[in-house]
Amino acid sequence: MEKYVTLIQNKKVVMTAHQADVREKIEHMIMEKIGFFPDMQEHVEENEDDVEEYFVCVHSDAYGDLDDGDIQKLEELNITMDEEATTEAVKMLFDLQFQVVEMIA
Repeated sequence: MEKYVTLIQNKKVVMTAHQADVREKIEHMIMEKIGFFPDMQEHVEENEDDVEEYFVCVHSDAYGDLDDGDIQKLEELNITMDEEATTEAVKMLFDLQFQVVEMIA
């Protein structure tokens, strides 16, 4: 089964899509806010309660393409390679929630 994520913004469903498509949507939201496209990565992980969670963070390769000013803008928003902190920052910044769902491809 494929992992899909439902993206909820302001308590309204925006989309249910493959986890990479949701990441791309988040990248575009960040780009609109800060003026450049952050290269990010995503994954789904099961927590200690056996609940699957969706995480995003800045891809390590992205730092080679960013200048110091861009890195500073991301860090000011707490958008970094730290997946837990970045996911929480993105949730708060855009009033988002994520729900992982399994779909038969």
